[in-house]
Amino acid sequence: MCVQAVFSHKSYIVVPSDSSEEDIGRLDVLCRILGVGLILFNPDDAANLGFQIRVRAARHERDMSYVNRYMKLLEDAGAKVIMLEKGLEGRGTST
Repeated sequence: MCVQAVFSHKSYIVVPSDSSEEDIGRLDVLCRILGVGLILFNPDDAANLGFQIRVRAARHERDMSYVNRYMKLLEDAGAKVIMLEKGLEGRGTST
């Protein structure tokens, strides 16, 4: 399993269409093997990027143990920021 499948249902790599055919070919094969989508775009025209789906991403089920672990880390970090903003850190006060 690839790391992107741990946190998301679908993942895509987006690369300029003027990349070498060799690089695009390698990415195409790897994306198909790993279930990652590949999208090409025209980097020369910002008004019309002309996105082209070269490989569609496979759907993955997220690993909820990882998601929950990192959500807890974010929650704890957010609580610490709030405590710092209120000048409460180190006083045993919780939010």
